[in-house]
Amino acid sequence: MEYGIVLGASIVVLYTYVGGMWAVSYTDMLQSILIIIGLVLLLINTLDQTGGVIPLFADKPTSFFSPFPQDGLDNWSEYLATILAITLGSVPAQEVYQRVFSAKSKKAAVHGAYLAAFLLLLFSAVPMLIALGAAQQYPELMATDNGQAIIPSMVSQYVNIPLQVLFYGALISAILSTSSGAMLAPATIIGENLSKPYLSNFTDKKLLLYTQLSVIAMAVVSCYFAFSDLDIVQLVIASLAPLLTCVFAPFTFGLFWEKSSIFGAWSAIITGGTVWFTCYLFETRIDPTIYGTIASCLAMLVGSLLRPSLPNKKQ
Repeated sequence: MEYGIVLGASIVVLYTYVGGMWAVSYTDMLQSILIIIGLVLLLINTLDQTGGVIPLFADKPTSFFSPFPQDGLDNWSEYLATILAITLGSVPAQEVYQRVFSAKSKKAAVHGAYLAAFLLLLFSAVPMLIALGAAQQYPELMATDNGQAIIPSMVSQYVNIPLQVLFYGALISAILSTSSGAMLAPATIIGENLSKPYLSNFTDKKLLLYTQLSVIAMAVVSCYFAFSDLDIVQLVIASLAPLLTCVFAPFTFGLFWEKSSIFGAWSAIITGGTVWFTCYLFETRIDPTIYGTIASCLAMLVGSLLRPSLPNKKQ
């Protein structure tokens, strides 16, 4: 595991450090093709064993088809926090706008965004169907890691070697694709937004150097969390929580509300982050992300109304 983490991080750092957004975009495209091929072939193999899609949903209880969690404050808190993090938390994600602004034209950016949304909805259903088929054919696998590893367990134990190669190739491609974008996004912010405006004689060469060094720094931080052996789902939610509680309100209100001000944005960032972190330390029953998001939005509203921005003047 340790060697795999270091090797994976080294590969991602290498092509992200050398090629930047160009390398990340092209490798993402190739990796996405591998992901689609691997998942589709595995789905075909699974449905061949189950006799199609319809048997997967036969004899299921009514609660199975409900999009909502079971009753109880804890269940609803976890459900809402996950929904908020994955949906609203992804709105200000830098990885999205890096690709939009790197497109060769406005038309390409718009069409690419719509195509990505369609593919995301379409292919996210594929691993769900595979997991349902695995649970039906091999119910004993549900005991492995509380069912979280049911697809890799099925592939390693019951699938032929060529399909194993395709599946793990797709899985590694998904990991590399996500990691490269996640490393480049904060590195770009550090170079472009946190370093360039405040340093004199900041040439393009220095900007490139600062960004490249930031990629390495992000890789080191990422490896630290990877070695901590935390739950992957909780890590994803935790990584999106600061975006949701600090950035979502200033970003969204700034785009769609004319009265948004710089003071309101800073109020939202500081208040949302502080409330989220405080609730996290005290382990509140309701997820800290929910408290932080509400506090950030309220602070954005109140701060903008109390101290509006002056036109054509810096604050």
